Amino acid sequence: MLYDDSNHTRNLFPNPFTSELGGAGIRTAQYLIEKNIDAVIVRQIGRNPLRFFLSANIKVYQTTENDVEKVIQLLNEGRLEVFDQSVFSFKSGRKRFRSGREC
Repeated sequence: MLYDDSNHTRNLFPNPFTSELGGAGIRTAQYLIEKNIDAVIVRQIGRNPLRFFLSANIKVYQTTENDVEKVIQLLNEGRLEVFDQSVFSFKSGRKRFRSGREC
C-alpha cells in the first residue's frame, strides 16, 4: 500500500515480485523507489533491500503492528522508530573459497 500523508490517500497494489525466486527484495525496493516514495514501513527487511533504500535516502521505519490503520496513526503522530540498522553488519564477513584454497 502506498500512503500519501499530504492528502491522506491510499493506493493498494499487488507486489509484482512476490513470486520471484531470488532478488525479490531488491526488485521490490527498486519498484518502490521508482514510485518516488520518501519512506517505507516494514515489520522486517533484508540487508540488501535496506541498503538499497538507505542509498536512495529513503527512511526505513519499523513496526510490530499488523493493523494498517494503527500504523498510519503512528506515522501521523511521529511515533514510528527508524529501523535499527545495527541488526545487520554491512561488512562482508564471508570467506570465499576456490579450488580448496582460501582466498
